[in-house]
Amino acid sequence: MLFEKILVPLDGSPLAECVLPYVEKLAAGCEMKEITLLRICDGPVIPSDYPSDIPPDWDRHVKEITDYTQQQCSLYLTKLQKNFEKSGVPVKNVSFLGDPTKDIVKYAKDNGIDMIVMASHGRSGI
Repeated sequence: MLFEKILVPLDGSPLAECVLPYVEKLAAGCEMKEITLLRICDGPVIPSDYPSDIPPDWDRHVKEITDYTQQQCSLYLTKLQKNFEKSGVPVKNVSFLGDPTKDIVKYAKDNGIDMIVMASHGRSGI
């Protein structure tokens, strides 16, 4: 069986990134169609004590904080993607807010992923 699509879930920790050299070697030995770097971030915690220095539109405030969290999640993968591109490996990155324990498998099923390559433990968060 050929592996054409590899999914690499990352949580931002150095331990999770330890799989990246192996993914590069695996991709170099096979003709990969696609490697996807995936990061699923927890949604932001928005305190209910609404600060007085922000506009009085709660929905806009929540959207701004959520958009910022999503942007930070994406920036991490963009940096890693550039490292892969230097080696000529076809790679894309995907990030969104959600629950990694459910959404990694769902993403793999929905996108025809042949193999998931990840470290056994990440150490992000508490």
